[in-house]
Amino acid sequence: MEDIPKPLLEHLTEARTRLIWCTLFFLIVFMGCYALSDYLFLWITSPLSDTFQNLGLTDRRLIFTGLTEAFTSYLKLSALGALFI
Repeated sequence: MEDIPKPLLEHLTEARTRLIWCTLFFLIVFMGCYALSDYLFLWITSPLSDTFQNLGLTDRRLIFTGLTEAFTSYLKLSALGALFI
């Protein structure tokens, strides 16, 4: 295979194509993670819940203090899960 120099425009076109595919993949995985965000949230917070139970604090639970905090927490969790995948 020969190393033939390519023009800059061809490199930019290839980079744009790869960026589009990466964005589409991220969005698809993000939607899947958002569909499972309840389970992901329980999985992330299970060590804290287990610690509460081991200390005898059975009536402790996590709460959302803002109106949109639950929604944005699930969005952030889904975005981080998609980024990790």
